[in-house]
Amino acid sequence: MSDQPGAAPEPDEYLIERIRSAIAQDPMLGELDVHVQVAGGRIFLTGTVATPARHARISTVVEELCPDCEVRNDISVSMLDDATGTESIG
Repeated sequence: MSDQPGAAPEPDEYLIERIRSAIAQDPMLGELDVHVQVAGGRIFLTGTVATPARHARISTVVEELCPDCEVRNDISVSMLDDATGTESIG
């Protein structure tokens, strides 16, 4: 997606890499395992993150990067419990 009138549209592969890089480099995220697909001006996000806040932040990052695209965030949230108990072996 180029901001210059008459410019050729950005290839999907470049857009995907810009999105993945933005998610990985965001100081509040650093997520490396988010899968990105682009089709027909829509961005599809899949994967798993640890918290609802990370899920929401990913949407924000992508929407700010690509304001003219529809973003579908199908990333799952895996709520991990703190391991405070002890495990008995044997």
